Amino acid sequence: MMGTFKKTAVIILLLTTIVGQAQAAPYYSYMITRDGYYRFSPSLYEPSFVSSVDVTGVEDLFVAQDDHIYVVRSGLRAVVQELDAEGELLREYGEGKLQKPTGLFVDSDGLIYIADSGLSAVLLIGRDDTLIQSYTRPATPLFGARTPFVPKKVAVDKQGNVYIVSEGSTNGIIQLDRHGDFLGYFGVNLSDRNLLRKIQKAVFPDEIMSMFIRNIPSSISNIAIDTQGLIYATTKGETREPIKKMNIAGENLFTDVLVGIYGGEDLTSLSLESVAVDQYGNVFAVSGTTGHVFVMDNLGNIVGLFGDRRDRVSEIGVTMNPAAIAVNSAQQLLIADRGNGTITFFSPTPLMDTLFKAMAMYKQGLYVQSEALWREVLMKNANVALANRALGLSQFKKLNFSQALDYFYKANDKKGYSNAFWELRQAFLMRNMPAMLLGIACLFVVNALWRRIRRRMRWFDPLSRFAGRVGRTAASRQIRAVVRVVRHPADCLYDVRFMQTVSPAAAAATGAVSLLLILAGPYFYGFVFNTINTANTWSYSPIQTGVTYGAAALLFVLSNHMIASIRGGRGSLKHVFIGTMVCTAPIALFYIPYIALSNLLTLQEGFIIQFIRYGLLGWCGLLILIMVMQVQDYGFGEAVRCLLLTVFTMMIIFVICVVVFILGRELVLYLYTIAEEVALRAIYR
Repeated sequence: MMGTFKKTAVIILLLTTIVGQAQAAPYYSYMITRDGYYRFSPSLYEPSFVSSVDVTGVEDLFVAQDDHIYVVRSGLRAVVQELDAEGELLREYGEGKLQKPTGLFVDSDGLIYIADSGLSAVLLIGRDDTLIQSYTRPATPLFGARTPFVPKKVAVDKQGNVYIVSEGSTNGIIQLDRHGDFLGYFGVNLSDRNLLRKIQKAVFPDEIMSMFIRNIPSSISNIAIDTQGLIYATTKGETREPIKKMNIAGENLFTDVLVGIYGGEDLTSLSLESVAVDQYGNVFAVSGTTGHVFVMDNLGNIVGLFGDRRDRVSEIGVTMNPAAIAVNSAQQLLIADRGNGTITFFSPTPLMDTLFKAMAMYKQGLYVQSEALWREVLMKNANVALANRALGLSQFKKLNFSQALDYFYKANDKKGYSNAFWELRQAFLMRNMPAMLLGIACLFVVNALWRRIRRRMRWFDPLSRFAGRVGRTAASRQIRAVVRVVRHPADCLYDVRFMQTVSPAAAAATGAVSLLLILAGPYFYGFVFNTINTANTWSYSPIQTGVTYGAAALLFVLSNHMIASIRGGRGSLKHVFIGTMVCTAPIALFYIPYIALSNLLTLQEGFIIQFIRYGLLGWCGLLILIMVMQVQDYGFGEAVRCLLLTVFTMMIIFVICVVVFILGRELVLYLYTIAEEVALRAIYR
């Protein structure tokens, strides 16, 4: 009885501990999986405590090499506060010297650089709170007469070069030397030059272009610097590069950062407020709109995200208005919240500790040695893409290519998958090449014997007569007529108009088969070349894609017939429909071999896949041109003009349909509002 009681108590204690750990963080954690979505994960970081020092008006946060914390405050008390590693106040700097400080940096000697937008300067203050130097607006004409100099954030490298983020500056980060001389701009953001903007630029003169909304790149919002002197920068708002890691030339080393979908929203639309880098090169960035903290490795691969933002804070770990993020030597994260004037300390969980250890070995190329750590990570979260990639590299290094292939597939690592598949394919060919050559030779021999036996013995004459009867059926004649467009396109499309060799039903069947193959393709493409994630309905919907392609084809038929009727074309709507559908025959005939080949090639042979893909599209386009010439009785030049006008007409019809849809929706909403108001008045009369 006593033993049963003890066992029950132990179980209750364990369950209580597990529940307590699960509820320790008042937010969810997520990790990116191979499908490109962020899924729930065990906690990555958990809130430890909140500093007892009031930091109302906090604008920036910095952790020095000795783990002392420096906080810059603006507003009623414009000072810099130094806290110890536990968040207790040690001393203050700059009281009476600062006006509107918004950023700071502390170098290895303990010198404090303060970006003060109110003074339009960066102040260098010593440990004794004396002003050493003031970096003001450069006087050189190279800086730009109209370029604003309103320092918001600052960072300094080991050589003493000062990097300044100026409010409203679209030229990039301002770079000064230790004496304050202007060196140039660094890491400028590029404006978004979409297709419409390029067309406007090419068509309209500068006077008219000045009347459009200016296409100005977003300004950099915050910066950080690592131990190697590489600059990290964040940009708020809509941008393709929300966070950048730049080399000495200002080139972005992070290419596909913040990829994936979270809650149906592209993460590049989030506004990153601040960025921090630890001694191992791991990157941490906090969003000012959602409160999420993004954890990345030194290559920009997403490890995970956590955190939350609410208008009212009732739990430790939830932010109201995050202002800055920093990381200490113990890889604790510190988030300064200007909403409630606090600094919250977040400690890594055992899962995150294991990840950091494994990532440190991964960066050194110790794939095999880190295998146990990655397996431990997968035991806690089986969908971690980075862990599967690392285990794939480990198995590849141990020459276990089949297992490496499986891990690379789980990690959605196409390059690693391609390399492992190449090794497996090479080994297969080396083992089976003699048998394959012998099999091919046997096929030639069997074919020759078959022909001789067939001529002499006449055993298969009944089968031949049956095949002849099948070939004379209407369906067979229709199929041969459609296939004929591949070898003799001009004759086939000529016969469509004059000989009626292809019926509307056969043409529709050809187009339907081509469309079904295109829609089914993403489910059967080789993994290496498949760019569509069929597991996510948000990224690919065969029904929506099929309706779009079908509507575009019918719109082309109607538009082409309308334009041809106006310009003296002789083909009927029926002929245009049949000809257009027949022109998709190359897809119906060769798409299956194309898909099969994509499963047998690697990235090194990717040019073959590209050649076939664009070859099929070009082939269909050439057939459409020939179709217009034969069906409408046009010359080459007139056919080209007809096609261009057809495309233009399709665009006009599409725009009209969109406008009608929007106006119709507004009309329905308006009528609904009126009906609702009438009903309410009838009720309360």
